[in-house]
Amino acid sequence: MRKKIFSCLCLLTILAGITFTVAQSYGMQNQENDILFANIEALSNDEEDGTKGYSICYYGSKVVVGYTYYDCVTCKKVYDEKGRGHYSKCFH
Repeated sequence: MRKKIFSCLCLLTILAGITFTVAQSYGMQNQENDILFANIEALSNDEEDGTKGYSICYYGSKVVVGYTYYDCVTCKKVYDEKGRGHYSKCFH
């Protein structure tokens, strides 16, 4: 009888430990996701608001679909071209 009670207590202790570990792991994943989403939102706000004050620009370019760069001469965004060569900063 004592062995059955002891084995049941051991089993319950192991199950409680597993449950606690899974709950902690799940909570940490949610916390990491919240931090990740906050970082992404901060980066997107920085791009939208232009709070950085400047953009990296290039003096030359090469046609590559899907790329975007700033032209140093006009400080305007150019689509479907990839900047190359010497670079500088265009201040807004």
